[in-house]
Amino acid sequence: MNEHNREAVIRFRDVSFTYEELPEGTSEASARASGVRMAVDHLDLEIYDGECVAVLGHNGSGKSTFAKLCNGIIVPDYGDVLVYGINTREEDRLLELRQKVGMVFQNPDNQIVATVVEEDVAFGPENLGFPPEEIRSFACQYVKEMSAGAVSLSMHRFQVIELVSSIYRFAVSNHLAPELLLGEDERMLNSVINMDAKQLAEWLSDTSIRMHTMLGTQRKDGAQSFVVKAIDYIHDHYGDQDLTVDKICSVLGVSSAYFSTTFKKETGSTFIGYLTDYRMEQAVQQLIEKNEKTYVIANRVGYADPAYFSYVFKKRFGKSPSRYRAERQ
Repeated sequence: MNEHNREAVIRFRDVSFTYEELPEGTSEASARASGVRMAVDHLDLEIYDGECVAVLGHNGSGKSTFAKLCNGIIVPDYGDVLVYGINTREEDRLLELRQKVGMVFQNPDNQIVATVVEEDVAFGPENLGFPPEEIRSFACQYVKEMSAGAVSLSMHRFQVIELVSSIYRFAVSNHLAPELLLGEDERMLNSVINMDAKQLAEWLSDTSIRMHTMLGTQRKDGAQSFVVKAIDYIHDHYGDQDLTVDKICSVLGVSSAYFSTTFKKETGSTFIGYLTDYRMEQAVQQLIEKNEKTYVIANRVGYADPAYFSYVFKKRFGKSPSRYRAERQ
């Protein structure tokens, strides 16, 4: 607490972060000794409830990195970030964290996660995972307000038809099968039109929950699909020394934040971690099968600096590339 007894809602504790590849378990001393450049370097900071803080600096000074650290889009390599007491390393609390810290990207394209407006609008509520009882509460409130606004039976029926039509359009635009959501029975509309308020609320609740489940399944299938495409791209372009999250996201047409979260959720590894592992696998194969200099293999698997390649390799396998090769010949 500070002198005004306000809660420190964001705390940075000796935070350092780099965009360079670091093998898992690399100590900070080892990273610095190898010349790794930190985007955020030993940052200690507290922001208190009620404060309005501006972070200023030239391009590349770390402003965006700081913002991404605040809501767990990236996590520190060293040190800790706590938001309302939640450590951003706690993956099982990321949903709770991101309900407290929002972020608006400078480039609007980086905030688009879907191909149509309806999907983008629905993305937030879907990922908040509204429980069925909350969906039912929304449905009941909607029907109550709709019924209160109807001045006649014909107006009420018109509103119900518009409601069903809106659900149908939403299903079609989101590639959901309307017949699975609303049923194939042509008498369904007449049945819904003649429901009383309680029956209509129950029907809308059940339909909304069913739609929520279908959307969740579709999102999961879609996420798995683009992760597979990302893995294929890595396998085909691992030798590209400029292969980054931003580059692969540009190819796939998704935001870097959405990609990073989904890729780790589906593979259990960060993009950098997966790329490094695959590069090391290819390096081992080429060391054994090809009689070429280490620096040639380093360049072929995506490392411009042979010394850094040797550092990453030794960190992974416990020995230098040349020794690894010698022991297998």
